[in-house]
Amino acid sequence: WAAVVIVARELGVSLLRAWLGSRGRRMPASGWGKAKTAAQMAAVLLYLLPLGPDAAGLRWWTLLAAVLLTVWSGTDYAIKAARPA
Repeated sequence: WAAVVIVARELGVSLLRAWLGSRGRRMPASGWGKAKTAAQMAAVLLYLLPLGPDAAGLRWWTLLAAVLLTVWSGTDYAIKAARPA
């Protein structure tokens, strides 16, 4: 489920950037987008490392943080794109 949310956001933001670009507008990476990337990288790393069952809680909370930042940053980009140029 988390991967679906993340991929949907990435596709949406990429399409939004392409659409804005075709209209001469830019949408640079935001602080929220950078935090999202860091959280996603941390979550992937925790799931790839052989940490054992004691790390299940840490993995879950890191993944949840990544998903929440994914949704928030995608929403932030959509709001910024909706503002007049």
